[in-house]
Amino acid sequence: MYNRFILGSGNFSMFAMAISIAASWAWGVSVIVGIQVFQNKGVEAFTIWAAANALTLAVFGFAAAKISKDVRKLPEILPGNLKPVYSGFQYLIQFFSILVNLTAIKTAVSMIGYTNNYSWLFLGTLLVLGVVMWGFPHVIQGNMAKYVLWIGLLLTVIFMSGHGIIIKHSASADISWGLYGALILFCGPVMDQQMWQRRAAFGGNTKPFILASVFFGIYMLLVGSVAAVSAGKGMLIATIVFLVAASTLTSAASAISYFHSNIKSARIAIATVFLIAAICMIFNLSVLQIWVLYGSLRIPFALFAFYRIFKH
Repeated sequence: MYNRFILGSGNFSMFAMAISIAASWAWGVSVIVGIQVFQNKGVEAFTIWAAANALTLAVFGFAAAKISKDVRKLPEILPGNLKPVYSGFQYLIQFFSILVNLTAIKTAVSMIGYTNNYSWLFLGTLLVLGVVMWGFPHVIQGNMAKYVLWIGLLLTVIFMSGHGIIIKHSASADISWGLYGALILFCGPVMDQQMWQRRAAFGGNTKPFILASVFFGIYMLLVGSVAAVSAGKGMLIATIVFLVAASTLTSAASAISYFHSNIKSARIAIATVFLIAAICMIFNLSVLQIWVLYGSLRIPFALFAFYRIFKH
């Protein structure tokens, strides 16, 4: 029963696995930041950032293939004195994931004019409640449905825009930002328990991660196209931001259960972490600030993790 709660039944199609990986990696921040990067930092910086965003999933798949399929968590291949450090840091990463996606949901709500209520909290609570009740299988189904919906909505926004294409080229400082962003992104999945959870649930198979890079690349291409036609506002964009953030919020919440030994303690932990994240929303940090903050923190941890994976 517990294994089903954290890993599902194992009867997943290749497309379901790949879409879930891509959807769990998407983050609500990727819509908002992607449009901002394209419009403010230029097409070259966006291309670097978007390509790294997609390719990092395949990189994780290839790296994880270097170790035994029985490995379910990154700390399992680390020296004994580092195991609790990395477990604690990965737990912190899941907290930041919930926080940044809850912030993105709040941003989506404010985009349609609801700035002074707690509808974002109500929506976030409903999403996490589904994870608490039904676990990983519920998350997988939600990932697939939300991905298909937001891809359809992105295409709708592009075809309905009626604007000409506007492309800005990047300055050298913008390209440097894109390269640093790429470093942050390549260090992401290896520190993200959501990816290790999917590796274990999908039998250590590398192919879903390669296909996930393709699905994520399609998503990034459409985000860039939306930015190029200056269609970065409105109800449809707000809905897309919500769907993307909701997909990753539930994935992050489910990954927390992986750190606990039974369903009861996992459910309590998910609810507790979500509550703490909701309280932290009073600081009103932007999604970009949060992303750069915790993204930079994970670089040294991730580089050592890659070293251990290839050495292992």
